[in-house]
Amino acid sequence: GDDRVMGERHDSGLGKSAALMTGFRRSRGRHIVMLDGDGQDDPAEIPRMVRMLDDDPAVGLVNGWKTPRLDPWHKTLPSRVFNLLVGWVTGLHLHDHNCGLKAIRGDVARGLQLTTDMHRFIPTLVSLGGHGVVEVPVHHRPRMRGVSKYGMGRFFRGLADLGRVAALITAIPE
Repeated sequence: GDDRVMGERHDSGLGKSAALMTGFRRSRGRHIVMLDGDGQDDPAEIPRMVRMLDDDPAVGLVNGWKTPRLDPWHKTLPSRVFNLLVGWVTGLHLHDHNCGLKAIRGDVARGLQLTTDMHRFIPTLVSLGGHGVVEVPVHHRPRMRGVSKYGMGRFFRGLADLGRVAALITAIPE
């Protein structure tokens, strides 16, 4: 195997934010790439995204924007609404805040504190930490594995989490 690749197993039910925090803490690299396991993200995008981190030291995160998006309307419409609301509340306007494909500087990732479900707001948290966030269109592929966990319940939980982010923003001194 490749000694640059490590595995970590959590008890089930801890969630994506906990998994990412474990990965961030265990990482040693200058860059970290987040990639969902459903096959929709194209790994061929990774070198370009990492180069964007190297090209501008002010950039802490390169966020993917799945385009053209191949998901059904009942996923894309709530996602569009959510992205507009997040931009309105946070001032960070992205097409796809929750894209699973992200490249982040290792030091920036290791400085994040993700509580339950806050992985949806990684770009906002990186920006609040004073690091630049850029968005780049990425190739989106049909789902190859797993099933979507998205539904209206998740949409409303995301709105509640957005309230937590808004509280963070108002707590930051000017």
